[in-house]
Amino acid sequence: MSEPTPSMSRDEAEEQLREWAEEHGWQIVFPNDALDADVRPGVVDAVLIRAHPRTPDMLQLQMVRIKTDGARPPPNQVKRLHESLERVSAKTLYACFDDGDLHFVETDTWLGH
Repeated sequence: MSEPTPSMSRDEAEEQLREWAEEHGWQIVFPNDALDADVRPGVVDAVLIRAHPRTPDMLQLQMVRIKTDGARPPPNQVKRLHESLERVSAKTLYACFDDGDLHFVETDTWLGH
């Protein structure tokens, strides 16, 4: 993957990141794609996810901030990016299909939580 250049657009940078992820066995999610507004409320621009190559029940996540200007990231953004790991909300669900209907069941109830 080539380094982003100052003239690179955000869309071009996202596309390069998409291509890199695919070539290296990662799935990629752009959380702000789910928002209707053209607003970047958080420091995380993308999340890379994959099953660990040797331990498939272990998921690897990488939080990504995209920079297209070639400058060093500001320390406050680096700190926020690191802190984003502490703010991950995770839970387990079963996706149950019954005669074509989809139902989600939270597994916490099965474990008595």
